[in-house]
Amino acid sequence: FFYPSVSGSWIFSQLPGLKDSKILSFAKLRASYAITANVPGPYNTNTYYYRGGSGDGWTSGVSFPFLGVNGFARGYTIGNDHLKPEKAKSWSVGTDLRFLKNRFRVDADYFQRVNSNLLLYVPTAPSIGYGQRYMNAGEMKTTGIELLVSADIVKTKNLLWNVTVNWSNPNSVVTKLAPGVPNVFLGGFTEPQVRAVAGEKYRTIYGVDWVRDSKGNLVIDDNPNHEFYGYPIPNDSTSALGSIQAKWTMGITNTLTYKGIAFSFLIDIKHGGKMWNGTLGALDYFGASKETESRNKDYVWKGVMGHVDPTTGKVVTSGTVNTQKVKLDENWRFWDGYGSGFTGPSSPYIQDAGWVRLRSVTLSYDFKKAVVKNVTWIKHLNLYFTGYNLWLSTPYTGIDPETSLLGTSNAQGFDYFNMPGTKTYTVGLKVGF
Repeated sequence: FFYPSVSGSWIFSQLPGLKDSKILSFAKLRASYAITANVPGPYNTNTYYYRGGSGDGWTSGVSFPFLGVNGFARGYTIGNDHLKPEKAKSWSVGTDLRFLKNRFRVDADYFQRVNSNLLLYVPTAPSIGYGQRYMNAGEMKTTGIELLVSADIVKTKNLLWNVTVNWSNPNSVVTKLAPGVPNVFLGGFTEPQVRAVAGEKYRTIYGVDWVRDSKGNLVIDDNPNHEFYGYPIPNDSTSALGSIQAKWTMGITNTLTYKGIAFSFLIDIKHGGKMWNGTLGALDYFGASKETESRNKDYVWKGVMGHVDPTTGKVVTSGTVNTQKVKLDENWRFWDGYGSGFTGPSSPYIQDAGWVRLRSVTLSYDFKKAVVKNVTWIKHLNLYFTGYNLWLSTPYTGIDPETSLLGTSNAQGFDYFNMPGTKTYTVGLKVGF
């Protein structure tokens, strides 16, 4: 595969008039263009037989050999011998500016990356005997800005205080999919699930929402003869409920050094991005959450009265604000499943997954001069303490918006009784030669 790259830079601070500047210490413009290739995975060009088995997702199931008898089943995925390499074409332009003898620095980049011939598992009609096909299924475009600002706030012989801010806002959009492929399932459940959909942000959560009018208001059932008169109406189909993609991320690092003592801490910020709190949905369903504590209290849903025309499927509303009092009791939460994300609409459990967290704190002391100052072959002797993931502030009501039900897969944004995050404390000794 042919994937070339080219890059260049211009240090314009060497120009006459700037070379001896007391304010501008260094200035560079840079640009690059590159193509990289990703080879299709092995064993995807043919369809194979595998050891048979069956399971229900809750028990260990049955696997072969069983009672001394072997069993094989044809693979779930159709092989494809017409695969092409996945390619990423990217370019970027940026600058590196330093001021006041490098005490203040700005490093900025604008980048664009287009991934074509994306290799994905695409669902097929089960009637043909297979569930998916591995193929070059689409194209994705990512644009964004990366910005690094660093400043020595205090700089003396014995004391140095440096603040570094790193900010970025990559935005990935699926620009097209293969003909006949409306979307690609990346992970999740029957509902909700994370998909790649043409025209949508990469990794958008799709699930069932309540019926809404053209202004986004909930449509409240206006038929007094219905069992759920005064309650919102669940939709019959899935829709986009938000992307797990953050609008931007930022890291703020403070480092203070006094003689041999160094103290640093990193504040990690994520703004935007959604997550499905399936844990809360299940707890609501079983009446075990704080939200289900008051079960006979009157409740009025915010929305407009209306219904869905059974003939046309269109939403019909009067525009009248709902005032009907109802109860969010067991019948609502459990028996009909409308009121919990365990069996009902997922949209009430899609939450903001942004955060501000104290990612790490480190305190260290280099006592080489105090202990082994005459041993020249030891350059550093550093005792340190580090704490990781010590504090978190987030609007997310689950355990931790950084947790992931499906691990490091493409399908992030699912919390379903996940393991909580951990705090880590480390004490160590570094010796440099």
